[in-house]
Amino acid sequence: MDLDTLQAALRDDPDDWGAWLVLSDWLLEREDPRGEIIALEHQLDTRTLRTRERHALWARLQPLYAHQDAWLAGLDLPPGATPKWRHGFLVGLWVPWHPDLPNRLARWRAARTGYFLAGSTCPRPGSTTPGWRAWSRTRRWRACAR
Repeated sequence: MDLDTLQAALRDDPDDWGAWLVLSDWLLEREDPRGEIIALEHQLDTRTLRTRERHALWARLQPLYAHQDAWLAGLDLPPGATPKWRHGFLVGLWVPWHPDLPNRLARWRAARTGYFLAGSTCPRPGSTTPGWRAWSRTRRWRACAR
């Protein structure tokens, strides 16, 4: 299975641990820490663990999560942006409204870290906080005008 096919499978079924573990192996072969994040999060999610074991896995994950700031570097996120992560990939992003937001979203989606971002949706009418939320690819893209 090539990487594009694997990523497409994950977009279609983001809860497929088998596909995530294949991606984990692929990433580990390339010394990408997200491969270890996937493997450790899989253990936390699927195994019955004693408290000590769970704490040990969390302790191993914390330094890996520290890479998230580096993975966001170059994405030019505006102040106030709030990322949502899954297995070391950016799967959601709330950002304040900005006139250049559609162009920025296209750049974020093209970045390796933002691969699983898809489109955007606007806040409900009457919301006190204007902004857009970039969704995972498994959701529909609804655009709105400001």
